[in-house]
Amino acid sequence: MLAYLDNSATTRPTDGVIDAMSRCMREGYFNPSSLYAPAIDSEKAMRACREELASALCVSPKGIFFTSGGTEANNLAIIGAVSAMRGPQHLIVSAVEHPSVLEAFHYLEGLGHRVTVIGVDGRGQLD
Repeated sequence: MLAYLDNSATTRPTDGVIDAMSRCMREGYFNPSSLYAPAIDSEKAMRACREELASALCVSPKGIFFTSGGTEANNLAIIGAVSAMRGPQHLIVSAVEHPSVLEAFHYLEGLGHRVTVIGVDGRGQLD
């Protein structure tokens, strides 16, 4: 039996996801922002996917964003949320966050926000 314990960026997708991605990469690889017919079909497929996800999550389709991966998603969420706030903020982050999270906070610190990094003890509990 294989016990795979690194299910972060390397989680194996289900067969249905692999089949859908393969189909899109073979047939729907057109730029969904363009105006020629195959591109419009790609945009419709993306819209349908966004609407299906939104329905499953009980959110508006406008709240679904597709990113290229975790780092881009972390940047969008962290930097985007703080950018929507008024004025300099005091931000707190744990020292054991993923580097993409910590780098987003360092970036915000460079913009004038105050960042406190909280360490952890030997058991990983906030110190």
